[in-house]
Amino acid sequence: MRKTLEPRRGGGLWAAGKPVTMDLHHDHLRAFFLGTLEKRALRLLWSRGSATLPELIETGGFVCHINTLRTTLERLCRKQFLVRFPEKGVFRYFPRYDEAQFQRKGMMVIVQALLRAEDDPATCLSYLVDAIIAHNGNSLEELRGAIERKRLELVSK
Repeated sequence: MRKTLEPRRGGGLWAAGKPVTMDLHHDHLRAFFLGTLEKRALRLLWSRGSATLPELIETGGFVCHINTLRTTLERLCRKQFLVRFPEKGVFRYFPRYDEAQFQRKGMMVIVQALLRAEDDPATCLSYLVDAIIAHNGNSLEELRGAIERKRLELVSK
């Protein structure tokens, strides 16, 4: 019998009467949980391509102290989501990934963490299927197509 994920009133997900846990302290996973200011700065940099701190303050409409935004940009650099280069006494920030690459990388890290969290990878994959069905049952066909494309890609290598 296949286990299913059950949300519980105190939070968390449970399967077969035991909590499903992920190591949220794993640096790669934790890095993708972005704060509001981090998300906003990234979105603005994706739309602009690059910017300096003064340009972000001027055009981004940030309602925060300049040091708060500077710290946010430095944190995004430490997480390796931005790169920066000196330019006339300030840093110019560039996104390391475009938005699609960022989302793909984030999903890969999250799914890998889920697979590591469960003793039986097949159980974790069944949870993924349950989540897809709960979101949109038609997505199962999209998943099947993606799996077939990957199989063909691996065979041709």
